[in-house]
Amino acid sequence: MTTSHSTDRETITRALTVGLAAVLIVSLVGVVALAAAPPTTTEPTTEFALLDGNRSAADYPTELAPGETGEVWVEIGNHEHQPIAYDVAVAWNGTVTQTFGTTLVAGAAGQRPTRLVAPSDPGLYRVTVSLSGNASVESMETRLYVDVGEEN
Repeated sequence: MTTSHSTDRETITRALTVGLAAVLIVSLVGVVALAAAPPTTTEPTTEFALLDGNRSAADYPTELAPGETGEVWVEIGNHEHQPIAYDVAVAWNGTVTQTFGTTLVAGAAGQRPTRLVAPSDPGLYRVTVSLSGNASVESMETRLYVDVGEEN
């Protein structure tokens, strides 16, 4: 013989079990969703640097003979939280001499060697390396000065 008191107790126990199972399932779905697409915690940025041939920032080619080649490395780090197609332009005194593009996935970084071929006319040249991307990326540039002379 069962009493209504034990039936009520079984009903409450079942309801609590079902409720607890539902809370666990919702929590599990939330954890999986956060693991699959974590929230953005940092401000989107792009890292951009010009390195010397040894991949440091100490020994840039500053003196070249006409037609001589120096080497620099362009380094880009994508912290924009999305894939970005970047464009790079190299200019000697405002005249673009080379361009190239690269696409980096979110969180990736890349380095690329770039040859600087000195113009045939001697003089002090401002070499500008410019970086641009899509609308969310602020354009940036860095520069160095190269003395092109007959005796370099």
